[in-house]
Amino acid sequence: MKSRKIKLLLIAMMAVVAVMTFAPKSNASTPLTTPVYFGVQEFRSGTVPENMAYAINNPLGNGSTTESIVGAKIWNILKYASNKVDESGVDGNFYCVRAGVGFQNTGEVATYNIAYDLKTEKAALLASGNSVLVSIVNNGYYNNLLALTDLIYLKGASTDEEKAQLEADAKISSPILTDDDIEAVQQAAIWYYTNHDDQLFDKIYNNYGDNKTSWLFYKTLGMNNDPYVSLSDYNKQVSDNGEQIGEGKRRQEQAVKLYNYLIKTANENAAAYENGTAVPKTKVTLYTNAEPSKKESTQPIILLEKIPEVKDFDLALRKYITKVDGVELTESASRVPNIDESTIATTNTATYKHKKDPVTVKTGSIVTYKLTVYNEGEKAGRATKIIDQLPTGLKYSKINTEGFTASYNETSNQITITRNANNETNLDAYTEGNLKSETIEIECEVTAMPDSNNKKILTNVAWIAEEYDAVEKLTITNQQGKDLDSEPSTVPSVNKDNMSNYTGNNNKEDLTDSTYYYKGQQDDDDFEKLVLNPAAFDLKLIKRIVEVNGTKVPERIESVDITNLANKTATTATYKLNKEPVSVKKGDIVKYTFRVYNEGDIDGYASEITEDIPNGLEFVWSEKTDEELDADTTLTDAEKTAIKYNQTIWDFGTVNKETNKVETIKTDYLAKGKGAEIATDKANLIKAFDATKAYTNTVNDKNPDYKEVSVYLKVTSDDTTGTIIRNEAAITKDSDSNGNEVKDRDSDTDKWVKYEDDEDYDNVKLQSFDLALRKFIISVSSDTKIEDTDYLKNQDGTYTRAPIVDTSKLNTTDSNGKLITTAAYNHTKEPVEVNKGDIVVYMLRVYNEGDINGYASQIKDHLPSYLEYVEGDFNKQYEWKVSEDGRTVTTEYLDNHMIGKTTTKEDGTIVLSYKEVPIMCKVKDTAKTSENITNIADITIYKDENKNSITDRDSSENNVKLPSDEELPKYKDDEKGSYVPGQEDDDDFEKVIIKPFDLALRKFITGVNDKQVTNRIPEVSYDKENNKITYNHTKEPVEVVTNDIVVYTIRVYNEGEVDGYASKISDDLPAGLEYLPENELNKEYRWIMYDKDGKETTKVSEAVKITTDYLSKEQGEARMKENTEIKENPALLTAFDSSKEISETNPDYADVQVAFKVVEPNTSDKIIINSAQISDDTDKNGKPVDDIDSVPDKWNDGEDDQDKEYIKLTYFDLALRKWVTQAIVVENGKETVTQTGHTPEQDPEPVVKVELNRKKLSSLTVKFKYSIRVTNQGDIAGYAKEITDYVPEGLKFVAEDNKGWTDEGNNVISTKLLENKLLQPGESADVEVTLTWINGKDNLGLKTNIAEISKDYNEKGAHDIDSTPDNRVPGEDDQDDAPVLISITTGQAKIYFTLGFVVLITIAGGIVLIKKFVL
Repeated sequence: MKSRKIKLLLIAMMAVVAVMTFAPKSNASTPLTTPVYFGVQEFRSGTVPENMAYAINNPLGNGSTTESIVGAKIWNILKYASNKVDESGVDGNFYCVRAGVGFQNTGEVATYNIAYDLKTEKAALLASGNSVLVSIVNNGYYNNLLALTDLIYLKGASTDEEKAQLEADAKISSPILTDDDIEAVQQAAIWYYTNHDDQLFDKIYNNYGDNKTSWLFYKTLGMNNDPYVSLSDYNKQVSDNGEQIGEGKRRQEQAVKLYNYLIKTANENAAAYENGTAVPKTKVTLYTNAEPSKKESTQPIILLEKIPEVKDFDLALRKYITKVDGVELTESASRVPNIDESTIATTNTATYKHKKDPVTVKTGSIVTYKLTVYNEGEKAGRATKIIDQLPTGLKYSKINTEGFTASYNETSNQITITRNANNETNLDAYTEGNLKSETIEIECEVTAMPDSNNKKILTNVAWIAEEYDAVEKLTITNQQGKDLDSEPSTVPSVNKDNMSNYTGNNNKEDLTDSTYYYKGQQDDDDFEKLVLNPAAFDLKLIKRIVEVNGTKVPERIESVDITNLANKTATTATYKLNKEPVSVKKGDIVKYTFRVYNEGDIDGYASEITEDIPNGLEFVWSEKTDEELDADTTLTDAEKTAIKYNQTIWDFGTVNKETNKVETIKTDYLAKGKGAEIATDKANLIKAFDATKAYTNTVNDKNPDYKEVSVYLKVTSDDTTGTIIRNEAAITKDSDSNGNEVKDRDSDTDKWVKYEDDEDYDNVKLQSFDLALRKFIISVSSDTKIEDTDYLKNQDGTYTRAPIVDTSKLNTTDSNGKLITTAAYNHTKEPVEVNKGDIVVYMLRVYNEGDINGYASQIKDHLPSYLEYVEGDFNKQYEWKVSEDGRTVTTEYLDNHMIGKTTTKEDGTIVLSYKEVPIMCKVKDTAKTSENITNIADITIYKDENKNSITDRDSSENNVKLPSDEELPKYKDDEKGSYVPGQEDDDDFEKVIIKPFDLALRKFITGVNDKQVTNRIPEVSYDKENNKITYNHTKEPVEVVTNDIVVYTIRVYNEGEVDGYASKISDDLPAGLEYLPENELNKEYRWIMYDKDGKETTKVSEAVKITTDYLSKEQGEARMKENTEIKENPALLTAFDSSKEISETNPDYADVQVAFKVVEPNTSDKIIINSAQISDDTDKNGKPVDDIDSVPDKWNDGEDDQDKEYIKLTYFDLALRKWVTQAIVVENGKETVTQTGHTPEQDPEPVVKVELNRKKLSSLTVKFKYSIRVTNQGDIAGYAKEITDYVPEGLKFVAEDNKGWTDEGNNVISTKLLENKLLQPGESADVEVTLTWINGKDNLGLKTNIAEISKDYNEKGAHDIDSTPDNRVPGEDDQDDAPVLISITTGQAKIYFTLGFVVLITIAGGIVLIKKFVL
């Protein structure tokens, strides 16, 4: 829905809300001055079938009581002219408010004298005193009822489309419901809400739901007294399968769908009526009788009327330029609106986006405008009159659109465009996506003349002055509200002279935005703008050097781009000029040429040019002329040529009175009537720029046009430091084509202002003398015989520390505008690592950064206290001489080697030449460790190519300020980067350092036999404050047994600041350890045996020491050769980095391993100590080096290049004890258990005696329970894998009594109950066994039971130190016995415990026992 509809409906809705909100304060209603009359009919005319009546169920079946009512008639309500039933009754959208009230028959007419608006007069209904009206408000479904009234189909008012939509919404396909069917359904739906509180509601009035499928009944007049029947039965038919079909069935089904849809949707929409957001579609008038006696008995009637839809008329206008002088404005220049229709719904107008910045024109331009009228409204119509107000300076030319006539009033400068009488074409009403428009095209001519200085803006405004509403057939001029958002008679307040700054209605200042909607005062007016740019006078001067000493200089005007000048975005063209200074020297004659361009719109002259002559240049001039000048022998031919030219063109400007130097010169050679114009008219005239033409520069055609004049100047400066001399010139007078003074648009000839376009400069650069020195180390060796391997070189043969020269910034300026006079020499200044006594060769390389060839005639090298000059042939050949104190050496070797000046490649890269001289020095033995040894060299005498003294442009001879010896080591250490300059660029330094070499060794066991030992690896920590590394690892001896194979790891750490190798490691062979020469580990690590005399031996018995070179430089290289994937020497130990945290690689380390066999007996209690140390070490080049805190191959207590590791022997010893714990006697089922109280410590163990009654021998059961304890008396944990028990004769093994025991036969039993019990040293474990006496009078006496460890085990494989399992050797501690004695008594069984030995005395056939005690 369009916004105008929304607004009207919102207003209506707000009114409803307001009424509902304030209703309680008012009992508003409308008493009728003329009553209205309603009656009812049962049967309706025009129905299908004819004379049809409707009902809910069958009302003819109703009884006399409420409980017996089963149906309700749906009356047809008629409105009458009086209270008589006559022919005046008319049908309409009338509905009963509540069933069961009022009308009882068709013969009565009720009178109605008051009316209510059901939707807005809620309070009045409540205050009416009518219980029926109050009930429909208070029954909880009042808002549902209101929602229902906006869903109802109104016969005669609703359109066919609205009816079809209702049926579609109700999901009715192929609808056949008649209007009367629909009316009956809608009446039933009203009763669903108004009778909701009726006690018959569920019985009759509630037909909502899918289970209510056949409630609409009917009958016809012809059915007489027959009852109402279901609508389904109309034209009832039965299908072949017995189902009911036919028209009536379908109508019933559709009626049910419609009813359910109305109730469901009204329920859903009710909330909107309650909160006041609903938009009403119908007006609902409720009629009743206000008379007290009749108001309760009169049926309220509601009349539903459709609220008419309000449609708006709305035209809009847009104006835009499409052509200038026949040229289309396209792409970014286009001004055609980009239309966004979506805003019509929210703002009543579309958004027309097009820019409004002035279009550039000139006097006489023909401008094509389009005036487009759009129909944004809901009615068809057309614009019948449009007025376009033109500004002064723009006049009407013609109209290009048929069907319209334009009249032009020159006085008011207005165009009136009227639609021809026969042009009745309307624009269709707006529908979404279909915005209709028509366009009128007119042309106007620019008559205004441009200002000389300011832009002239021409604005014109057009508006619709008259329009026609084709629906209402109404001509609209000044009627308010007839156009939705504009009034044709309301016009912008403009006239021909006040529109220059007009920009519409509150638009932004920037008119260039093509995505912005620039609004008119209303949407039926719009504006456009033109601009005439000033006709400007504009000369530009470019000064450039064209020759030096008659030799052409490449053209310094590289390109000219007139794009911005032509499109008026700039007042000057873009000139790419080469302003790099031209190199000159004293005496050179330089020709400057001045070119004057005309960038303006007016022809003109450069009437005067003034040239500034700075110091270092002079105007080439002589008072002599002609023959006298030619005869002057003090002048060269080139000077004479220059003088003659200058005399013709130039005049003195200002002359310094003190020096008589000419400081400025002037020329009017290019003025009107001067120079070439003396012979040729307008020869000096510079024609105006033509923006329509491309850049051209030929002899006969130039655009922009230009003229030229030159001057010769001579270089007089003695400066050789590369100074740049800038001289300037300017146009100081100009005139138009008539010679009249004229003002330049972007420069002032009365003022000399730098960088205005009538001023320019060019530069010469005085050739410079500039030598620079760099110093770098090229070799380090142990003696003066330098091998190829001693040189510090890259793979390509270049020196690793030689500078990489970057000249990209040489002779350019830095960010502060200062000239950069030296290249960047990128090479490291990190100190070179050396040893005491090393020979170091330095290279002193001198570069020429200047424009003049020259010599470094003398160089000095200042030696520090720990570096000494090496006397000998090497230094002698380079002419070095040393001072008496040995601290300064000097050479003039390069005085005979000229260094060529700089050259430049085609790509502009500057290339430097150089010469070099080396010097050899030696590191003194007194040199300090960890302190830089710095020496500085500089150039002390310069000479030019002619061997004359000369000044270097950025250095001074003998400029170096030497630091003190205390300060020298840290000289320039705070300067970082790839290029560290000297104090000036002719001095440089180099550094060496003796860094501490420090290897440390740690030795630790990492394996015994095949078992790894991981708890002895050193943990490394670093004390930064004291610069000390500590290795924390246990030195508690590792327990071993004889024949164990012990693997030692020897780890070498680099604690120092120098990379290096532990080139040899030695390990002693203590007694108790045997070296294994055939062990694969020992072979891998290249161990070699030595005897007591230090000679290599292959006999293990003679060996006292072993050594390996596995970690040497050579062996590391050998491994690299074998395995090409190894890219770095694996034996190299890199220097410790104290700035980083301790890690797996810091400090760096490397390992060797060695395997020994333990040959010391297990019974030994000594600790075997094995020692290892570094026997030799080298630096990363394989050269000898001194360790800072250790002496290799010499055992000095406390040194960190040595370490010891410890082992001790352990033994395995399991012992067994056995004793009787219980004697058990079972007699007549009664079991007597006697605890012996014996312990395993008792030795000998007392004998357990059991006395039995002879008479009961066969009925008694006697058992003995034994405990067997295994104790680990050794140092090694182990297992008693099996225990064997030897059952004595007379006792027997009963399996049921002995779980875990196995009968091996022959009175031997065994158990493995302890096979998985690991016995730690000192730990014990027990098992039990029970043996049973074999009953018999002959089976008496002493029974000794023996147990033994028959199998044992330990992880070390060690044998028991004092016994052998399963050998049954008495006296070994891995077996024990336990005695019992069985005898006869006359009484009850008794048990005695006696000593472990028995004294038997035979007296009269008896045994006398010495009793210990009796239980």
